[in-house]
Amino acid sequence: GPFAAMVVFLAGLLGRLFHELINFVQHFGLVRAENSPIEPRHSWDSYRRVSNALHYNLPRHSDHHMFATKPFWRLDALEEAPMLPYGYQTMAFIALTPPLWRHIMRGMLK
Repeated sequence: GPFAAMVVFLAGLLGRLFHELINFVQHFGLVRAENSPIEPRHSWDSYRRVSNALHYNLPRHSDHHMFATKPFWRLDALEEAPMLPYGYQTMAFIALTPPLWRHIMRGMLK
């Protein structure tokens, strides 16, 4: 009934919000010129064990961009990739506080 429809709607909305939040964290401040090749420097990585376990190695995001068909269990750490200072969960919470996010990330961008 209506309650179930609301639950499904809210679950979808939360899923979409979390997806966009992680997408923001993964690509913040990194620019790629149109039609230029994808390089490891175009997405943030995090090699924290908890983040990699909970997100099926998605924090090895640069390797995912370089080799999109590579299975998640084979994603590697790339030295050239920019590194987030904390794991994905921590960075997502920090991203919800824009002044703190800017304070932390300002020094990370070159």
